[in-house]
Amino acid sequence: LASAVVLIATVLLLAGRAEAAPADEAKQGTLLLRTLDGRAAPIAPLLSTDVAFRVSGMVARARVVQTFRNASPDWVEGVYVFPLPHNAAVDRMTMQIGTRVVKGTIKRREEARAIYEAARNSGRAAALLDQERPNIFTQNVANILPGETVRIEISYVEQLPYEAGTYEFVFPMVVGPRYNP
Repeated sequence: LASAVVLIATVLLLAGRAEAAPADEAKQGTLLLRTLDGRAAPIAPLLSTDVAFRVSGMVARARVVQTFRNASPDWVEGVYVFPLPHNAAVDRMTMQIGTRVVKGTIKRREEARAIYEAARNSGRAAALLDQERPNIFTQNVANILPGETVRIEISYVEQLPYEAGTYEFVFPMVVGPRYNP
C-alpha cells in the first residue's frame, strides 16, 4: 500500500524549478539542494533531529522531526531523503519552510505527481513525498529562500516483527548502499 500512495502539499510562492538531486548522494536524513537553474548547491546543514516512538503491542508509531537550513546564497529546490523500516507506512507529513506551514494529504501516485507538477509549473511551491524503494522515502520541495530553515515532520506506523516470544523494534539512521549490478 505504501507504494500506491504519496503525500502532496502545495503553498503559494514565487515561480521556480530545479531538478532534484539523486537520493544516492544521501547517507542519512538529508536535504539535498539544487539552485533553480539546476546547479548543485551544498547539502543543507542539519540543525536538529527529534525522534519519538510509541509501541503498543505489535505496532509502533514514530515521529521524526528534522530541521535544516539553506546555507547557500541562492533560492533552491530541495530533496529530503530519509530511511525508514522496510514495512513502515508514512501517514503524516508537515513541513515548515521559514514561516510557511505545508500539511500533506494522501493521494494516489499518479494524481499526486500531476498535482505537484501543475503547482510547480504554475509558480507555486510544491512538496511531494514519495517512496523511492521499500526503505527510502524522498520529499521534493521548491523555492527555499537563502538562509531559510526547513523543518520536516514525518509520522509513520509499522508492524513489528515477532519471533520467539519477543518483538523487534529498529530505527534506521542511515541510508545504506544499494547493490546495482
